[in-house]
Parts: sequence; C-alpha cells; structure tokens
Amino acid sequence: MADIANKKSEPEAATRSSTRVDKAEIGRFLARNGILVAFILFMVGFTLANSRFLDPDNVMGVIRSSAILGVMALGVTFVVISGNLDLSVGSMMSFSTIVVLDLHDKIGPTLAIPAMFAMTLCLGAFIGFLVGYL
Repeated sequence: MADIANKKSEPEAATRSSTRVDKAEIGRFLARNGILVAFILFMVGFTLANSRFLDPDNVMGVIRSSAILGVMALGVTFVVISGNLDLSVGSMMSFSTIVVLDLHDKIGPTLAIPAMFAMTLCLGAFIGFLVGYL
C-alpha cells in the first residue's frame, strides 16, 4: 500500500516542479523582453480596435510626430547617464515653440528660427549653470 501512495505522489511532484520552472522561465523572459511584449500587445490591440491603425499613412504620422521627442530623449540620455537629472527639457521645448511662433509673425521665419535657437541656448546654459553649480 505504501508503494502505491508513493508512486502517485512522484508524478505530481514532477509536474509541480516543471510548472515552477516554466513560471521562472516566463518571468526571466518577461524581465528581458517585457517592453517588446507590451509593444506587440499594444499593436495587436490597437489594430483590432481600428483596422486602419497599421495603415502606412498612420504609421508615418506617428513616426513624424514622435521624432522631436526622440531627439530630445537622446539629448536627455546623456544628462541622465552622467548622473544628473534635468526636468527642464519639456519646459524648454515649450518655451522654444512659443518663442518661434511669436517671432514668426513679427520678424518672419528667416530670423525667428535663429533667434529661437539663440534664446533657448542662452536659457539652457543658464539652467545648466544653476543645476551644475548650485
């Protein structure tokens, strides 16, 4: 009788340990590739919600609208890697947009864009000084 009870519990123990291994492997996979899995799930979900989501015009529109933020994120990456944290990047983007739009009507685009770059550069240098030395 004792042999029969032991034989039944051995496969159950093997099943439990293989399930634990599978869960651990899934956890490691998600830790390494969680962003990619989330991206794919979002893509599938949005495509099911709207069949025109993966339309080439829509994809290009998304890429164009996120290009500016991508360039800004690239610049902020160097600040974060160096151990600093600068939260003024979004404010600087808004400031430069307001400056160029205001000056565009007054002096035209030929002078408004360089003036915006000069003003943003000066303000960025001032903020960098404050962050770095104070």
